[in-house]
Amino acid sequence: MSEKILSRKEIKFGVEQDEKFKVPVGRILEDKIAIITGCSSGLGGATTRAFLEAGAKVFGCYFSRADSRLYPNAIKDIYGFVHQYCYHHEFSGLDLDIAHESSAEIIVENAIKKFGKIDILGNFAGFAYVKNHRSERLWHN
Repeated sequence: MSEKILSRKEIKFGVEQDEKFKVPVGRILEDKIAIITGCSSGLGGATTRAFLEAGAKVFGCYFSRADSRLYPNAIKDIYGFVHQYCYHHEFSGLDLDIAHESSAEIIVENAIKKFGKIDILGNFAGFAYVKNHRSERLWHN
């Protein structure tokens, strides 16, 4: 009978089973490669952390010029999470403005160069602007 050797992540997060879905918690994305834009904050940041914890390798894209104004510690926080939980080999980040069409090619090329394939795409980059929509003119602008 062979014993399973647990990784540091399995010891940290456990390998219990979810009673409702009968899925081993913590490693359901093992061997999957994800590209996540907006990886440093908001939904993108939360997804990046969850995917790493679930066993995926993540190629993350963030835009430091925008993040530094809205969320001053966002990039430092995501890299802090990566280092704290020893995800050095599972995460690679790229500072890039994805508003440019050529950015998509750059992200894909770098992700394949780093991890060899892509299984999951998550686009969480962007900003929301709130306007007062009381007039028709404002609504269309």
